Amino acid sequence: MNRRELLRHAGLAAVALGASPFTRALAAVADEPAKKRILMFTRSQGFQHPVVTRGDAKLSLAERIVTEMGAKRNIEVVCEKDGRVFESKEFPDFDGFVFETQGDLSAEKSLDGSPPVSASGKKALLDAVAGGKGFAGCHCASDTYHSGGEQWATLPREKLDPYIAMVGG
Repeated sequence: MNRRELLRHAGLAAVALGASPFTRALAAVADEPAKKRILMFTRSQGFQHPVVTRGDAKLSLAERIVTEMGAKRNIEVVCEKDGRVFESKEFPDFDGFVFETQGDLSAEKSLDGSPPVSASGKKALLDAVAGGKGFAGCHCASDTYHSGGEQWATLPREKLDPYIAMVGG
């Protein structure tokens, strides 16, 4: 086989492969954006808003709404009240976080009995957001991890709890 015939056969093979259903399927998969994963965290300490209260082993209203919105946009939403999630193997795989939380999440006691967020778990969250992962705090998320001092006092940034500084509280 001479060079010209080799090129002709190679060209025909390339055209045939490019037209195959297998190749078109691979191209379609490559065009789909990767599914994003969001952690929705709803632990409450001190007061639990009804919108995050779970009943009959079902997700709360807020969790169902965010999960349904995510499904419409190719986003997997994982709903959690267990503070240990921030130190789990799956934590680095989340692309962002939605908080509808209240109170000191590191406190042992919570209204729903869920485990607290450890100091290293809180640092993992803050580092993830500082590293570029998304964060959205809903409603009472600004009533989470209070800074010291008087309740309504405006503190200088260096005296704010790092979480409060992150959310702009």
